[in-house]
Order: sequence, then structure tokens, then C-alpha cells
Amino acid sequence: PDLLFVVKVLVSLLAILFSFNLICQERERGTLKLMLVNNASRGSIFAGKFLGGLTSIWIAFTTAFLIYLLALLMFTPVTLQGEVPARISMLYVTSLLFIAVFFSIGSAISAFFRTSAPSLIISLFAWLLLVFALPGISSLLAQQFVQVDSPQKVARMKLEKAQELERKYTEEHPEDTNVSNTAGYGRRHDANRENVNAALAKIDAEYVRKKELQMQLTTTLARVSPVGSMTYLYSSLAGNGINDVIRYQDDLIYTNEMVNDEVTRIMTSPE
Repeated sequence: PDLLFVVKVLVSLLAILFSFNLICQERERGTLKLMLVNNASRGSIFAGKFLGGLTSIWIAFTTAFLIYLLALLMFTPVTLQGEVPARISMLYVTSLLFIAVFFSIGSAISAFFRTSAPSLIISLFAWLLLVFALPGISSLLAQQFVQVDSPQKVARMKLEKAQELERKYTEEHPEDTNVSNTAGYGRRHDANRENVNAALAKIDAEYVRKKELQMQLTTTLARVSPVGSMTYLYSSLAGNGINDVIRYQDDLIYTNEMVNDEVTRIMTSPE
């Protein structure tokens, strides 16, 4: 099972269900007044119920986490070597803090209502908003603030720019007949090739800049939600976040270029 999905959806929902009636249930039953009569302060009552409920969820999650870790060690190539134990420990601590956040949300909502029914409805609404709505909306908002052209449009812009520069060069230098074919852009004057390549590289650089800006804005907006923050932290600790994927792709490109250069060297070697 996906640990991230289990924690951010199932465990967070369990925290809400354990805490939505933490205080309002005592009001509904009339036992809250009895506890206050016995010289117990409101703070001590809330702290006792809060810590008791949170601890029970932490114990259940710890048991499940240890079983999950044991299954990984038995049935996958994962080994507790190097920095793996530290990363797993940080995942565990992060999960406990995440559970505490949602338990706190449910407890706070519970303190504002006298009956359990409205507290449950508002708690579930807050859970849906934080778990599903905010992380999903972040991407849409980032696309509205930072407009990024599609790869097809960028390719069309490059073709039109190359044709424009070539046409302009032809008009200014009719005597130059030194042209050759260029893949994807038709015939091009050799003397104008560097100028065209620089213009096309500028278009590519602008596309990459906007794409990175949109990605950074998406990440920032998603982290408003505790689910978004935990997702990015989980991905970073697990080594499969956005930056890790980009580095992996760069390594693949670099390795492919090295292999091609080596094959070319061997094939062209006189030996």
C-alpha cells in the first residue's frame, strides 16, 4: 500500500473522526458541567482529552508503521543502511505531526458546537477542503497567474521566427547563395545560422523559465495545505520529488550523450 495515501487520506480522516466530538459530546451529555464543578479547569480538561485521544491514534499508527516497515524489509530490496534509517525516522515524525494537525483541527471545531452532528459536518468539510480541494486548486491557480505556452505553440513560434529571420536575411543579402537544408526549418543560409539558433534558444529559454516559475508557484500554493506540505516533504525524503525527477532525467541525458560519443569514437577509430 501507498504510505503517503494511507497517511494523508485514511489516517487524517481517522484523526478527524476521533476528535470531532471531543468537547461537544461532553456538552451534549451534560458531563462537562460536572467536570467543571470538580475544580477542574477548562484547560486541563481539554488538554487531558486531547492528549489521550491523540496518543491513542499515535499508538495505532506506530504499530501499523512498524508492520509496514517490516514488510518492506522482508519483501523489497530496502535495507537499513546509510541514510535510510534517518529518512525513515523523519517520515515517521512527520506523520505524527501531520496526525496532530488534523486532530487539533477536529478538536478546535468540536469546541465551537454544543452537539456532535454539526461538528461532524464541519470537520468533514474541513478535511475535504484540506486533503483534496486545496492541493488540486493550486495547479489551476498557478496556471492562471503564469501563462505557459504549449510545446506545440512553442515549436510553431520557433518555426515562424526562423522563417522570418531567414526571409529578412535573404532580402538584405540577395548575393549570398550559400544555403543548406536544416532539419525542421527548411533551407537556411549558413551565414545566418548562428543568428537563427540564438533566437530559437531564446524562445526555449523563455519557455523553460515560465515552466519553472509555474512549477514553483504551484508548489508554494499547495503548501498552504498541510497535505501539500507533507506530500512534498515525503517526496523529498523518499527521493522521488520533482527535483529528484529532474536530476534523474538530466543524468539519463548525460549518460546517453556519453554513450553516443563513445560509440562514435569507437566506430570512427582507425583501429
